[in-house]
Amino acid sequence: MGLDVRFAQYNEIGSRREYSSLKENPKKWKDDLIKCFLEMNRVLKNNRLAFIVIGDSVIRKEIIKADELIKEFSNLVGFNIIEIISSDLKNHSRMFNPTFAKKGKKEHLIILQKKYDRN
Repeated sequence: MGLDVRFAQYNEIGSRREYSSLKENPKKWKDDLIKCFLEMNRVLKNNRLAFIVIGDSVIRKEIIKADELIKEFSNLVGFNIIEIISSDLKNHSRMFNPTFAKKGKKEHLIILQKKYDRN
């Protein structure tokens, strides 16, 4: 596809490199997500939908449930959650690490609607 793999590795949100190798604080993952949502809000027209596919993360052997995290801040950055559809990764991913199955690691389709902005 002609993509720069190194660029993706160094810019991926929640990458294994950041949290395993570089020992970043898990709060950085949330901060990076908030930045993405703020930018989505900036470019999306009022009342329009955004569809996000995101998986839970494991940082320092603790699972971070992406859907719960996004529920915490979505309203604050200008989105209403319309629906969250979740699926256990163990049911459809060949790459899935079986040790995470016990923790219930999932992938989520999150449907958001940008709130009406009078500006």
